[in-house]
Amino acid sequence: MPILHTIIFKAKADVKQEEVDKVLKALGDLGKVVPNLSNYKCGTNFSDRSKGFTHSFQVEVPDKDALQVYQVHPEHVRVRDTMLKPIAEDLMCIDYEF
Repeated sequence: MPILHTIIFKAKADVKQEEVDKVLKALGDLGKVVPNLSNYKCGTNFSDRSKGFTHSFQVEVPDKDALQVYQVHPEHVRVRDTMLKPIAEDLMCIDYEF
C-alpha cells in the first residue's frame, strides 16, 4: 500500500529563506539517488493555524519496505543530519498509507 511521508518543521528564527530553499531542494533531489520516491512536494506555510511550523515536504513511497530504505539511505541521512536538523527548531513526521 502506498505511503505518504510528510515532514513539517519550524525554521530557526535566524535562518534565511535561501538556506531553507537549499534544504528543500536537497530533499527533493533525493529522488535521483534513492529508489522508489515519487510526487515530491515542498513549500513554505502561509496559514495562521500552523502552530509556528514554517515549512513542509512530502514524498510518496510504494510501501513500508521502501520507506525503510529511504530512511536509512546514506544520502537521506546526510541531508537530514547535516542540512535539515541544523536549521530546524522543531520538526514532526507523519507517515500514512493511502
